[in-house]
Amino acid sequence: MEVLSFLKSLDTVYAAMPTLMEWIDEECQALHAISRDAIEFIRVFEGAVSMSTPHLYLSALAFSPVRSPLLRQTMHKFRGLPNVVAGKQEYWPTVLYCRGHIARVGSVAFSPDGRWIVSGSRDKTIRVWDAHTGCQIGSPFEGHTDSVCSVAFSPDDDGRWIVSGSDDNTIRVWDVHNGSQIGSPFEGHTDSVLSVAFSPDGRWIVSGSLDKTIRVWDAHNGSQIGSPFEGHTHWVTSVSFSPDGAQ
Repeated sequence: MEVLSFLKSLDTVYAAMPTLMEWIDEECQALHAISRDAIEFIRVFEGAVSMSTPHLYLSALAFSPVRSPLLRQTMHKFRGLPNVVAGKQEYWPTVLYCRGHIARVGSVAFSPDGRWIVSGSRDKTIRVWDAHTGCQIGSPFEGHTDSVCSVAFSPDDDGRWIVSGSDDNTIRVWDVHNGSQIGSPFEGHTDSVLSVAFSPDGRWIVSGSLDKTIRVWDAHNGSQIGSPFEGHTHWVTSVSFSPDGAQ
């Protein structure tokens, strides 16, 4: 980990540890536990250790939970480290950190099966994350030319599509498995698209915009269904379908 910190590559632990666990014999429960613990260790302390490698010892090891297998295996090997005498946690915190965006994140959503999290950001990208480890899945989805305001998964079991709305006035649909854009951008709004959602059957997409309108789109070809819904006198900041998709 010290070398990875110097190389600014601590995030490789998220991919390396699960691979290592696949190679380890299932009977080696202690090694499995340490590998899982290493992921938690980096998840919690990556920020501090990335800024300064000595924090690996001065902060991370010292403040690791009492029941951490990694701590139990390594702490006795280092002398003169800070000793926290009170207030240490017993287990790792349950908060999951997903790091990668370089600007504010404006929208997040879970996939229908709970395996993935999608996020949209002012850095103009969409990213997919492993909901259990916090590691990024694949490369960022790029194509929007302004901030991504809203993201959502399609309702099918594996959430194979992602829809996004942006300050570039467009809506885009993406293949979750490879990050490729499906078809052309949906164009029609004259201002930022603040909210998007799939219908329960996945056939339609609804959008709300700064242009004060709501629009419904064919999810497969991007064509607008009928005329814009007009009536609001200010921005439309949130949209959704009724459970039966009729409203």
